[in-house]
Amino acid sequence: ECVDARSLASLISSLRASKPVIDRDEAFDAMLADAVLPPDVRPLLRTSSSTGLRTARTILLTGATGFLGGALLDELLQHSNAEIVCLVRNPNLWLRTRWANSDRDRTIRGDLCHPRLGLGEQRFHELAQTVDAVVHCGAAVNWVYGYSGLRQTNVIGTLELLRLACRRSIPFHFVSSLSVCYPADGPATVDESFDALPHLRGVHLGYAQSKVVAEALVKEAAARGLPVRIYRPALISGDSDTGAFNDTDLITALVRGCVQMGTAPDLDWKLDCQPVNVVAHSILQLSATVGPIFHLGHPRPRGWRECVLWMRIYGYRVRLISYHAWLRQLDAETSPGAAGSTDHPLRPLRTFFLNRHADAHAIA
Repeated sequence: ECVDARSLASLISSLRASKPVIDRDEAFDAMLADAVLPPDVRPLLRTSSSTGLRTARTILLTGATGFLGGALLDELLQHSNAEIVCLVRNPNLWLRTRWANSDRDRTIRGDLCHPRLGLGEQRFHELAQTVDAVVHCGAAVNWVYGYSGLRQTNVIGTLELLRLACRRSIPFHFVSSLSVCYPADGPATVDESFDALPHLRGVHLGYAQSKVVAEALVKEAAARGLPVRIYRPALISGDSDTGAFNDTDLITALVRGCVQMGTAPDLDWKLDCQPVNVVAHSILQLSATVGPIFHLGHPRPRGWRECVLWMRIYGYRVRLISYHAWLRQLDAETSPGAAGSTDHPLRPLRTFFLNRHADAHAIA
């Protein structure tokens, strides 16, 4: 029993010291093991039914409380006649779109981290018998966590939804990420046929690793006869109609951080961003198209230096400095104990920038 903060800190230190160290090879072996779809996850029958979301009667949507998920809910309510069943952990947090009062959407309380989505076998089975399509947009999006911290939500959650879809060969729409296409040892250019799994050891971002593994599960379900579509969005920017944006995402934090620091790294970064409403509309439009994989990137990605120029045009005094000089400034301003470090926009992403394994030539 810990009676004070000192004894608690001592206990935590001892637990960390006694925790076995998992080397890099063991970690990737575990990921590859996760990428194997269990033999019992198999559609009961092959189907030729349309994957088009416009014609579905009832759609199970995950991630409706998120930025893209909310836009997808909006899009589905506007451009389909389907009833939308939103799987949410907390029903009080899901009302985020202007369609919140629609009589065609309802919530069901569940959790991607739990077996059978936390519903229990009976409710899980009833849900599988009710819905005509699954749109899996829910994920833990974190640029700092390693694979193990994202595995339960991003990989096991996908596996549980595949179990549900296989009960009746329900079309399965999976929102992945273009980040799976940038392994350090991968080709310079890729298309929708690119399989990231053989390059998994060259993927160093935990979030991207979790999407590579989840994609492998979805692809194997497709090989067994489940109708699937996989969408790989690039970075997602604000709504091009309303201006609404995600105030917690990477690009928002980077722009805010550079404005506060008065400096920006002088690099040839390409900002491949698509407005959230464009991504949601594209998913609905492509859902009935022959796939199974679609890249949702911008046809003309803009340069990072151009973004910095826009900051200056809007009156922010931001100057370009070398990447290493910018990292040193970031380190100094976000270090524990530095004045104002806890309020720095890039404090949560400190380790993402300072401890990156990949080079600094792309953000994706």
